[in-house]
Amino acid sequence: MAGQVWEWGTTLWGEDMGVPSFKYPYLVDGREALDAPPSVRRVLRGGCFSSGKLKACCTYRGSLEPDGFWRGNGFRVAVAKPPTLVTPLATFAPDLKAKGRL
Repeated sequence: MAGQVWEWGTTLWGEDMGVPSFKYPYLVDGREALDAPPSVRRVLRGGCFSSGKLKACCTYRGSLEPDGFWRGNGFRVAVAKPPTLVTPLATFAPDLKAKGRL
């Protein structure tokens, strides 16, 4: 997803705004430490309403301290639709079942 708001992530960026401490490819190297101090920036992704097309894509990463604030940061709310129960066709067409067509 891209645009609307920068999406907060739990992945750590590091303390330097310009250079991430954790490079890709993704490794098990501490970048997902939930107990990191507030001085360590977290990854923001997806761009926001005022981002240019370079930043408004799912692969672009930005960063900000957890206590930081900027008008384009936020959360995406996602809701899953519950599974639909499918009623067997025989319920609607008992005569077809009786004739052996189902």
